[in-house]
Amino acid sequence: MSRTFFAITDMSHEPATAEEAIAPIEPIKLPLPAKRVPPKAVVTPAPKPMPKPKPEVVPPVDPDDMIIDDGSVPFIEVGGPRPASSIPIVRKIVAPQPQPSPSVVAEPAAKTYEYSHKPVKLLNVSFQPMPDPKLYSPGGTPIASDLVTFHQPAHPVSMQYRQLQNQIASQLPKVDRAMILLTSVRGGSGASTAALNIAISRTYEHKGRVLLLDANPGQPTLASRIGCADQPGLSEILISETPLGLSIQPTEMPNLHLLAWGRSEKHLTDAHWAKLPTIVSRLMQRFEWIIVDGPHRLESLKRWIALSDGIYMVVRQDEWDSPHVDQAHDAIRNSGGKLRGCLMTAA
Repeated sequence: MSRTFFAITDMSHEPATAEEAIAPIEPIKLPLPAKRVPPKAVVTPAPKPMPKPKPEVVPPVDPDDMIIDDGSVPFIEVGGPRPASSIPIVRKIVAPQPQPSPSVVAEPAAKTYEYSHKPVKLLNVSFQPMPDPKLYSPGGTPIASDLVTFHQPAHPVSMQYRQLQNQIASQLPKVDRAMILLTSVRGGSGASTAALNIAISRTYEHKGRVLLLDANPGQPTLASRIGCADQPGLSEILISETPLGLSIQPTEMPNLHLLAWGRSEKHLTDAHWAKLPTIVSRLMQRFEWIIVDGPHRLESLKRWIALSDGIYMVVRQDEWDSPHVDQAHDAIRNSGGKLRGCLMTAA
């Protein structure tokens, strides 16, 4: 079966003749399109896996084979000279060196603290007041009235003390620096009074710095009689409660100082007394004369005998021939002490 189609031609031109204008149009038969046949399904085989490409092995480059543009290789230029910027330059390429892998720094382990059950030694604390400056003279404790060399320098007894200290100075091998020990066999002989007046006489003559040292724990009276505080003193220094420099007190006389005995209630052992030579040596560096009011007991007196440049016994006139004086005299001699004389007192 065929279909008839009419071709419509161009009607823009006019017919040449009348016959041509009325002539019938002949139909044009076109063939029918062929019947569509569905295409057969084509089975495409699965692609085979491609082999992995082998890495390209680049041979190492010998530096001697490289062409370096150093101007030493001759060449012939074809086609005329070219600008220098258009000439390719072959440069030496250095193969990159493998970088070392960064080392992993391990974090420090956290510190662990363990509680110790060991006993802990705790420090004891105590308060040691310094001497109140208000206690010093003037305005503090008055100086004792029996210190005649202070209150009445022109008194005949003051002249006797002045003469006495000159006689003592003449006996000492070192007049500038010396430690003098005054002791008595029993209390009430006037050893403390003699020590105070000799020290004041020495100060008035401007013969250096003088220190009064109270070493009589049984009757420590120097501080109260010279107008100073009774602590701190030697006893606190021996037990290391107070430094030496803070224990020395000034007096009303410019060149006269005092080291009191103190008021420590602790028992002094041999270990404490072992510090005494060092203390005396340090005091000798500060003062020209050290006048010590020594103890009455012979056992305590022996600690001071070896350190003294001169020992003087103070006895009352009525005790001069007593067995106590002879016993003290022998003890000082046997201990190697330098007993240089006796001071007799009388009312």
